[in-house]
Amino acid sequence: MKQLFKHYFKQKVRSWFWKKNAPALILTLLGGLYFLLIALSVGIFADVFLNELAPNQEPTRIFLKYVFIYHLIDILIRFKFQEIAILNPEPYRTLPISKRKLYSFPMVTSHFSFFNLLALIIILPFTITNVWMKMGAFQAIFWWVFLFSVVLMINYLSVTLKLFMRKYTLWGYVLYFVILGYIVFEITGLLNVSDGYASLFLFVIQYPYLLLIPIVLAYLSYHLGVSFLLKNRYDGVSTKKSVKIVSYSFLERFGEVGQYLKIELKFIFRNKKVKAMFISSLFFLGVGMNFYLQFSPSSFKNVFCGIFVISMFSQNFSQIIFSGISSHFDGFTTMSINVRTWLFSKYLISVITSTLSLVISTLYFLFDPRIPLFNLALYFFVIGVIVPFLMYLSLFNYKPLNVVENKSFDFKALDWKSFIIFLIILGFPFCIYGICYLFGNVYMLYYILAGIGIIGLLTNGYWMKQIALKFQSQKHKLAQGFRQD
Repeated sequence: MKQLFKHYFKQKVRSWFWKKNAPALILTLLGGLYFLLIALSVGIFADVFLNELAPNQEPTRIFLKYVFIYHLIDILIRFKFQEIAILNPEPYRTLPISKRKLYSFPMVTSHFSFFNLLALIIILPFTITNVWMKMGAFQAIFWWVFLFSVVLMINYLSVTLKLFMRKYTLWGYVLYFVILGYIVFEITGLLNVSDGYASLFLFVIQYPYLLLIPIVLAYLSYHLGVSFLLKNRYDGVSTKKSVKIVSYSFLERFGEVGQYLKIELKFIFRNKKVKAMFISSLFFLGVGMNFYLQFSPSSFKNVFCGIFVISMFSQNFSQIIFSGISSHFDGFTTMSINVRTWLFSKYLISVITSTLSLVISTLYFLFDPRIPLFNLALYFFVIGVIVPFLMYLSLFNYKPLNVVENKSFDFKALDWKSFIIFLIILGFPFCIYGICYLFGNVYMLYYILAGIGIIGLLTNGYWMKQIALKFQSQKHKLAQGFRQD
């Protein structure tokens, strides 16, 4: 196992992406330290916060209820951001290395996940200040054993589920949104299972021998993941199934753009990774219910929700314009392709999907008739400004995305930086919102964003030309990054 760790470490540090993106890696480290400091402060001052939230209740019980909700949120975050350390098994098949050891490597490396450390930093300070100091060292140890066993169990199950999604993408998203919906119901008070979790925890730590239950469950979760990897190690190699081919011949009437649109539709629906992005965007249309149930027309959350609902797919798709074709990018650069027209077809895909999202989101008029009008203004801002902006930024994404790999929730070219870009995109509307708020007319925000979006639409030809010109100077850097990652 030690040798496997050395190989994996060398694989990472020798990659072109590692060497050429030192500033990004430093920012990643600083961002991780920032979140760890936040987690540490939460753990240290948790009793103060809990006394303010529930002054007449026992802090330890309230802490356990919030820990249960944190566990659920942790599962959702791991689906998206936790990386799985995978070694190519081919070079090891002729070496004297047991298959179980080789395929247990992803589970072993998951112990060093950032999310495990984050949970530990939240739990440890609270148990020291509120359990050890008040109930003794043994009680504190019981707390640590129980809670960290649950964290490890979630860690193993998250890795296993991400591997499971390779074959059952739809079921994966169903499970994802079931957990998301449950979190919403728990926070709003419609369900109260967290109280049962707290009661179960307090009961178990009274009888130390019952602590074997979470330990055994964590152990079984680990071996479940390893067994799944062993059972499916040749998955997808010899599977044969009939495929219904859709030609999209009706697009031929639109000339060269229609031909490119046919290719883009096949790209979306024939590659599971991109198809999963499209399916998830449809599911995320329901996120608005969490924001619009208590609709406040002057709140900025309407802008956040509107942009999120309308542009979920188009944002992700616009960021993988070039990384999505990284496996054959060298061949792409040698072909006689009108890059500007090709980029315009990509842009049209984002416009079509955003329009589809807008039409579906009009159902929110049942909550308030002003919501579709707000979303219409944001729609113009999305297709006129956000999509071209992200298409331009995709020229600087040197990390390849293997769309042929059948892995859901594992977008290598869509990591935490995609989330940072989303925050930057929201920063501009938020600044305008602040100005409008100071002048006492928040509704002007929507007129301004719609106006800027319409201007972007009218000048779209110019921006597509600029992206095409920038591509000519960036294509060699992109090719080098895709080739050496």
